Amino acid sequence: MGFFPGNYVAILDVGHGNCCVISDNGVTSVIDTGLGTSLLEFLSERGITTLDMVLLSHADQDHISGLIHLLASTEFSIGCVRLNTDSAKGTKLWKNLVYELETQESKGKLNWEVQLTVDSGEDLAVGNVGLEVIAPGKALAALGPGNKTKDERKITSNSVSAVILLSKSEKPIAAIPGDLDELGLQDLKRRLNGQKRISPVLVYPHHGASSGSSGSAQFAIEICELFSPKVVIFSIGRGLHGTPRPEVVDAIRRKAGRVKIACTQLSEHCSATVPALEPSHLLPVYSEGRGDRKCCAGTMVIDLDDDGELRPADADHGDFIDKHAVTALCRL
Repeated sequence: MGFFPGNYVAILDVGHGNCCVISDNGVTSVIDTGLGTSLLEFLSERGITTLDMVLLSHADQDHISGLIHLLASTEFSIGCVRLNTDSAKGTKLWKNLVYELETQESKGKLNWEVQLTVDSGEDLAVGNVGLEVIAPGKALAALGPGNKTKDERKITSNSVSAVILLSKSEKPIAAIPGDLDELGLQDLKRRLNGQKRISPVLVYPHHGASSGSSGSAQFAIEICELFSPKVVIFSIGRGLHGTPRPEVVDAIRRKAGRVKIACTQLSEHCSATVPALEPSHLLPVYSEGRGDRKCCAGTMVIDLDDDGELRPADADHGDFIDKHAVTALCRL
């Protein structure tokens, strides 16, 4: 299928949802598992049958449902799963996932723990890629979704999203913040006490939708101040929820200057129609929107063998935008 790096961080096009696959030195792990069978199809295509670790940022369906499909398959083995409790998430899917994890552990098939917070005491790594959990803080996680902070702000599932920083040889690679919201971001900033956590790639929280009462633009400004990204990725499904919101993209461009903005799928804000032909710039790897020609950047890959180069290449993706996204938010 063409070139694909041996060691990589892949931001999968799973439609509306999130999934990040990390593979380094023969070890593969996943942060969030997207919707449906997208992750399963990507792993099958790459010939991957063993996952060392699965981390779930929070309990929303579009971040966890892919794990159900992996657990149901006899083709895959998983070493461990790490997640946080969510007493407010009463969905059938969440309950089924917890029960299935319990069943699989009782059969000796995997290990799972309810611990994905700051200072959880576990050294997380994928090959030579280090994973640092910088949120949620222990106090916010202990209060949990459905509760309120002492200043009466409601804690949601998004508030306690795990924020995970990836690095290799102490060089930052990417920030994966789940669906972090305004409350979670303010808690993180308070605990960092003015420190920045520079990350060249930011997978934007909540797919570029609203993230709190202060406004989407203000949230975008604050999270860009914290991470100073050179690339901002929106994992979106075309035609779903109007993401990314135009005011979010505008705020990022104003705050971060020459930042590259890329969406996995082609937002309707950027083009009312999809291309007539399959885009030729996509990587030779699974993308959920490929069949319906809904991709923009599609599945994106950080090449760990090439100093963190992001693919598809800027020039190829830029040509696609020029031809097929006449109202592209990233260009207005």
